[in-house]
Amino acid sequence: MLQKKITFDSFIRGILTAVVIIGILYLVNQLSGVLLPFFVAWLIAYLIYPMVIFFQHKLRLKNRVISIFVVLLVLLSIITLAFIGLVPPIIEEFGKLKVPSKQLFPALWPIS
Repeated sequence: MLQKKITFDSFIRGILTAVVIIGILYLVNQLSGVLLPFFVAWLIAYLIYPMVIFFQHKLRLKNRVISIFVVLLVLLSIITLAFIGLVPPIIEEFGKLKVPSKQLFPALWPIS
């Protein structure tokens, strides 16, 4: 087998690399509360970028800012409609779940 000899130079370089990596991890850990909003903003921008390009080039919106606002409006509308369409039926079903759960688990419900 070919084994590379560890010289003083490579040893120091390895130690410095380890110290830098540990320092970066420590810094990220200390700044995680501040960095989280930036990471979320970057993730949202990364995810909506293809839609912005579509609106800008295919639908020929003249300004990129207008494309961004249109995409955000479309996404907000989709989220709002999904919320309005899903939450009331879920609440209704949980209300219906109360009756069978009283029959299945009478010890959990007070005597009424």
